[in-house]
Amino acid sequence: MTKPTDYPDWALNTVNEIIKLQKDGVETTVIVTNKVKPSDEYISDGNTSKKNKVLRQHYNFMFNNIGLWIRYFDSLHSNTILSLEQRVADLEQQIQQMNNN
Repeated sequence: MTKPTDYPDWALNTVNEIIKLQKDGVETTVIVTNKVKPSDEYISDGNTSKKNKVLRQHYNFMFNNIGLWIRYFDSLHSNTILSLEQRVADLEQQIQQMNNN
C-alpha cells in the first residue's frame, strides 16, 4: 500500500461567526467559533437523537483533530526513519574505521 499524497486537513483556521438568535421577540447576538470540542456526553454517546445532535463545530473539531494526529504520527515515523538511517551510517563508518586499523 502506498502512502497517500494528501493529508486529511480540515478546518485549519479558527473562525468566529456572529450569529443572531431570536426567541420570544428578543434578538440576541452570539459569537460562535467554527471548532468546538464535543462535551463528554457527546463523546461517550455520540449522535443519538435530536437532543444530542452533533453540531458542525463538533465535526470541524473532530476532523481537524484527526488531521493533526495523522501529521503528528507521520512526523514521528519520519523522524524515526531519519534517526535509524543516521545510526546505520554511523555504524558503517565505525566498521570502516575498524577495518582500516
